[in-house]
Amino acid sequence: MTAGGLIVSIVLSLIMPGKIYEFLTTGAGLMLLYNWLFILISAGRILKLSVWGQIKSYTGMLLIVLAVAGTAFQHTSRPGLWISLAFAAVILIVVLIMQYIWRKAEKRQKEHGNDSRLRPKPVR
Repeated sequence: MTAGGLIVSIVLSLIMPGKIYEFLTTGAGLMLLYNWLFILISAGRILKLSVWGQIKSYTGMLLIVLAVAGTAFQHTSRPGLWISLAFAAVILIVVLIMQYIWRKAEKRQKEHGNDSRLRPKPVR
């Protein structure tokens, strides 16, 4: 996958010299913001937050969404936004497939009893 990504980046740099770096760095920066957004969402679901903690969490989420939305209004950052959304979509598809496989394995385990050979391996 790394070699494939390298080849794609080389080809894109030949097709769009001087622009691909901007697009990829914008996309990578937005992926970091998405990561923090998911951390805040997960923390809100896992932890018992106080009212002040919830206010801080929602304020952080709002600021992240505003920062991401701001890239849609700047023509030089817009391609990076689309790249980051494409990566996020790929990650979402992989997660949904993994959840489907996990649930199918759990169902099979329930049907066949507690046979340890059928127990799904934990996702790390």
